[in-house]
Amino acid sequence: NTKFRGIISRFVTRLHEQLAAMDAAAETDNFDELGRLGHWLKGAGGTVGFSVFTEPAIMLEQQAKSGSAQQLKETILLLRELANRIELAGEAAAAPRDAVLNGDARTAGAEGILTAAPAGPIVSRLAGNPRLHRTIRMFIARLEEKIVVMDQAVATENMAELASLAHWLKGAGGTVGFDDFTEPAASLEHLAKAGESAAAAAALEKVRALALAIAAPEGEKCDIEMTAG
Repeated sequence: NTKFRGIISRFVTRLHEQLAAMDAAAETDNFDELGRLGHWLKGAGGTVGFSVFTEPAIMLEQQAKSGSAQQLKETILLLRELANRIELAGEAAAAPRDAVLNGDARTAGAEGILTAAPAGPIVSRLAGNPRLHRTIRMFIARLEEKIVVMDQAVATENMAELASLAHWLKGAGGTVGFDDFTEPAASLEHLAKAGESAAAAAALEKVRALALAIAAPEGEKCDIEMTAG
């Protein structure tokens, strides 16, 4: 299905970034991060048709919860071997995150529309408060998951679902200090409600470019939970 090629290529790019993050987390025995990464892959892989990743991702998440360091490393190696076997038909993978952060890349939108990436990292206005760092990180992780679902909504022209997701982002982004998302999310919601699928797909690419440019806060994690719809 040619309508899904862009989504698939973006997943492959994101997969290699996440595998690098898994390696880094495994080196420091960061089991919370490994569990989060495994949970992401468990859902994202199947969503774009790579069900081969589902079982290993479940294993990774379970091993992270039990703190099985050696087994985790073996599972990551398996995931990397699977990732290296992926072949894309008719389309190159999307630009890597570091290129987008440096302003050297553009993200491909619907029907060839290109959206320029932000010039620099996007930082939450609340990042100066260490107590809110965990909340901000939770939003970032949730946003990654939501964008996968947004991609699927665009591909299937489910404008009602896309409008709902955009509405969530419009509120949640500002709540955690990422005001850059408010206007693009509002525009995406409006276009989705109007049933303008091509324009909504282009608007989603602006949201994606912003998401790729997010800089997560550093420092201790806190215990504050974020409520997201």
